Amino acid sequence: MLFYVFLLAAIVLIILAIVKIGSLAFQLTGMEPKMAMFQSLSAFTNTGFTTSAAEDVVRNRKRRVIATVLIIMGYIGIVGVIVTLVRSFAIEAGTWLPTLKRLVFVLLGLYALYFIFILTPPGRKLGKKFARYRQRQNKK
Repeated sequence: MLFYVFLLAAIVLIILAIVKIGSLAFQLTGMEPKMAMFQSLSAFTNTGFTTSAAEDVVRNRKRRVIATVLIIMGYIGIVGVIVTLVRSFAIEAGTWLPTLKRLVFVLLGLYALYFIFILTPPGRKLGKKFARYRQRQNKK
């Protein structure tokens, strides 16, 4: 059981990393950081994004490639999470208490991963470094 919880945590961490890397890739093409994160998340989750920034993604060849990779990775990631969750919760039949404990553990783990990856100083510092790099590239 614990193996599947760690596997799910690893998958979620990889998903967060992919979205962040996609955001940074969009930033390297000249997109603003907040818009880049939104477009990266939109492409990864395969949600329809119909904004002027989405039109900028479609018009730019490099951004189209980045969005395509994120869309494909999104399908792979969602399938991985679903399979892992189903397998994790289907291990033990019988009472509902072990399943509830697993669910609480998984939700707390997801929150911790989100906090560590998005809200901690290293995550913000990396974003600021790429923003400075993007500004230097735009000045050239």
